[in-house]
Amino acid sequence: MKSEMPLRLAVHLAQSVRDSRRRYRRRLARCQKKSSGKAVHDLRVETRRLLAVLGILGAFGYPEPLDKLCQRFKKRLKWFGELRDAQVQLQLLQPLWPKFPEAHSLNTFLQRREARLAAGLKTRVKSAKSAGLNRRLKEVEKHLAAVGKPSGSVIAVASSALQLEFAELQKLRSTVQPADMETIHQFRIGLKRFRYLCELLQPVLPRITEARLDRLKEFQAAAGTVQDLEVLLFRLAQAVKQRKLNPVAIRNLRVELLARKKRAVDSVLTRLDEISKFEIVFQPAPVKPPAQQP
Repeated sequence: MKSEMPLRLAVHLAQSVRDSRRRYRRRLARCQKKSSGKAVHDLRVETRRLLAVLGILGAFGYPEPLDKLCQRFKKRLKWFGELRDAQVQLQLLQPLWPKFPEAHSLNTFLQRREARLAAGLKTRVKSAKSAGLNRRLKEVEKHLAAVGKPSGSVIAVASSALQLEFAELQKLRSTVQPADMETIHQFRIGLKRFRYLCELLQPVLPRITEARLDRLKEFQAAAGTVQDLEVLLFRLAQAVKQRKLNPVAIRNLRVELLARKKRAVDSVLTRLDEISKFEIVFQPAPVKPPAQQP
């Protein structure tokens, strides 16, 4: 390690890697049996959490590069992208069909696309092996369990790592432009990284409360809605360009989706200043004054 890691933190990180490794294997096995929307979502979430855990090890000076291991998980994460988008799009549109019956062809188009993507994913997931990844993660666990030192402040080391991630989030927040969806997308990714890190370090940082984690999750969901609508609108434009959809049939629905996207963007913009409030999670907790002697 570049610096000594407090024993309690090393043990906690080793346990986090172990828990994530086991959950990942369970989620993968479940998805191999049935690639349902929930199974796909759960496996994607667990893969992202694993990547978050592996990513934070570098901030603590983990001596070996984990880039290759991370790349293998990122490659698997990409398998689910299009199917996840198709499933989310169907969920977004479900309550709108009664209002826009003329756009029923879009529903058929998306359902067929979901079925095609699910079939392709099922083949990939069925053949996915986890023994090598599992073995490599076990090596990381063992190394972490062996490097902890009795000395050192757990809170100071954890707070420093979280502070660096927060600084990156603040930079992304400053680049957000209402008309540039990519800036909102990058901010959402940074927000997700910060949230995962907060969840990881919650047991050692007392100011990371459940209420604050819930607020981060809500904020991330708001930014995610913008991205989901942007991807859906892009998919519509692409389908029209390829003459798979009649532009007249989906015109009114498209207007509704654009209005929803604007409201979603406005919701994110009005909450941007909330980010500064999360600085408190890595600040020292107030010291209680000694009790007065009677």
